[in-house]
Amino acid sequence: MHLIWPAEHARPIDDDELERLYTYPDRERWLAVNFVASADGAVEVGGLAGPLSTPPDRKVLRLGSDLADVLLIGATTAMAEGFRGVHPDRQTLDRRRRHGLADVPPTAVVSTGRTLPADAPVISRARVPTTVLTCASVPEPTRRAWQEAGADVVVAGEDTVDPAA
Repeated sequence: MHLIWPAEHARPIDDDELERLYTYPDRERWLAVNFVASADGAVEVGGLAGPLSTPPDRKVLRLGSDLADVLLIGATTAMAEGFRGVHPDRQTLDRRRRHGLADVPPTAVVSTGRTLPADAPVISRARVPTTVLTCASVPEPTRRAWQEAGADVVVAGEDTVDPAA
């Protein structure tokens, strides 16, 4: 791994320094967004993001996941990737405990109801309850099914999910 910006500080970095750089400076007010894109701007290959990532990409993604209070994912991505929440290994547990975090971060899934069945792995196979962020226009039976499957459901917006809400 190499630090490339700012240019005057460019140099190789080890895993400890990478973790230090990704540690959130103020745990109360921090949002990190991480995704992989190709040089031509593609964010998926064959409907999946995974084939675009390299070992360094996966290292940074894991680090962000390991240090997160909550993982936010779109329903379509969660379904396409078969995401089932975080199931920490020893390295993740050690890192999370070292930073004073819960052993397993919850997942928040953004859904308008069209692509997230109640038995989705992100709900049914998660170690801690998943929060589904949705909108009021999603039919009540769909929201109830998510709750019955173990999810916490938060209505944020009328016809679309409103992040500010």
